[in-house]
Amino acid sequence: MLPIIRRFTSRTSLLPATRSIFQRMASSSSRLNPIVTGEWASAHLPRLRVIDGSWHMPVEKRDIYADFKKERIPGAVLFDIDVVADKTTSLPHMLPTPEIFERSVGSMGIKETDDLLIYDQSTKYVASARVWWTFRVFGHKGRIYILEGGLPIWKNKNMPLESGERSAPSPVRYISEFNPSLVRSFSDMKDNISSKQAEVVDARASDRFHGTAPEPRPGLRSGHIPNSKNVPFTSIVDLQTGKFLPEKELVQRFEQAGVDLSRDIVTTCGSGVTASTVSLALWTTGLDSAVYDGSFSEWGMPDSGGEVASKK
Repeated sequence: MLPIIRRFTSRTSLLPATRSIFQRMASSSSRLNPIVTGEWASAHLPRLRVIDGSWHMPVEKRDIYADFKKERIPGAVLFDIDVVADKTTSLPHMLPTPEIFERSVGSMGIKETDDLLIYDQSTKYVASARVWWTFRVFGHKGRIYILEGGLPIWKNKNMPLESGERSAPSPVRYISEFNPSLVRSFSDMKDNISSKQAEVVDARASDRFHGTAPEPRPGLRSGHIPNSKNVPFTSIVDLQTGKFLPEKELVQRFEQAGVDLSRDIVTTCGSGVTASTVSLALWTTGLDSAVYDGSFSEWGMPDSGGEVASKK
């Protein structure tokens, strides 16, 4: 087994000073729009490490392993967010420890300096955005690209595919560097209710946000984190083409929801997945944001101690 080199800061001891210097506005060089077309990806495929980051809600009854075996972009490896995850909690697909991340990604043949192309089996930037965010959290140094429209649009353009069993890549050593500014914990979110340091943007559907529809995960309360704003991820992406709204319209959409874009921003959702979609959309406008990893799967638990607001 290859040795694991650790270079990270514990996410359980984030100092306020560290969080306060969180940069919202990305520089012109670092804010490279990560979303690329199928044509661009196809032309650059030989130099990219390709990752299928697909994930589906349990109610969809989809098997990502069967789908991956059936058809995938040539050279792709499968990144299962339910496997590369913290197994010490009952919460779904929480961030793994650096050790687990390094071991898992290294076994995929990926080094921290590789340029990546991430896609999923939908047009909604759901799991691909979560994988994008995860690599950023662990300090990936290569470029991280996301395929516009995912596998459906790739197929519509008659781009190359492969199928069958994927031979195991040669393992390499991955060196992570944890970035605490991109993650928020339950205690961070609870403190934020009184401090109002950051805007909280909830990516769930409006009926779930307002508490007029139940959560899909049994046993959770209905409603939202107090003072949060609702920008459903489905309202900022064209589900047919996989394109985000143009930058000006994205900014207007957030402002119409009452989001002050001059402040720090934290995104949340049901379990930290579509929150990453909203963070990706913000990134394309030049704004960085953190993700509340536990999201409403944690906050909405009956005994969490987190206050829940709802529509009266």
